[in-house]
Amino acid sequence: MSDSTITTPDPGPLAWRVFRQRPVFMAVLDPDGIVREVNDAPEARGFGREEFLGRHIADTPYFGADSTWHQTWNQRLGEVARAAEPCGYDDVITTTQGQVRYAEATVSPITGDDGRVEFFLVEADDTTERLQVELALREGERRSNDLMVALPVLAWSIDRDGECDFVNQRWLDEVGAVPIVDGRPQWAAVVHPDDRGAFEAAWATAKATASPLTGEFRITGISGAARRCEVRIAPVLGDDGTVDRWSAVAIDAAE
Repeated sequence: MSDSTITTPDPGPLAWRVFRQRPVFMAVLDPDGIVREVNDAPEARGFGREEFLGRHIADTPYFGADSTWHQTWNQRLGEVARAAEPCGYDDVITTTQGQVRYAEATVSPITGDDGRVEFFLVEADDTTERLQVELALREGERRSNDLMVALPVLAWSIDRDGECDFVNQRWLDEVGAVPIVDGRPQWAAVVHPDDRGAFEAAWATAKATASPLTGEFRITGISGAARRCEVRIAPVLGDDGTVDRWSAVAIDAAE
């Protein structure tokens, strides 16, 4: 273990308070990867500062996954020093209970007047909850698509620009491929010409007001025959409250 009395940067009082109180893990390393200062984030998770100070970053409770981490961290520090700019890494950290959590780590070089790296600043943001939410959303989207594929009705989805980006198997079997008009896919072209004016007016209103569309319109199938359907198109809102996409189904009016 290297001498833990090596001088660390001397930040001003305000900078020091910001460093100590940041909720994400922050540590200052010397060029050999030894932790010379650490903020209060580990203490909030039940670790003591003495478990970090004076140790190689790979030997600390957060990052001491196995013996290979010494090599991993030394390679990282070398990359950052050569790049002379911050580099990001996907990481894992451990809790006092030994649980593994995921993190995004950023390593930044701190250089002296001669341009040589004197210290490294490490920041590690725990992203476990965010990843779990993203995985849940992906799984929900997959299940939603699986449901649309299996629906015994015409089903399709429309992106925020109004273009069709998915049709289910029943659409393909009964309506065929999405028509291409002027080089672009135009799903609304399957609406019978005599109904298209009323449909386009209703669709324009739905898009302008971000509201559902419900109405009866004739849809032309592969054979050229038209059948009357109840068309339902509903907006799917994103996190910002605006329409992210639209989900649509067409049910035979006689069913």
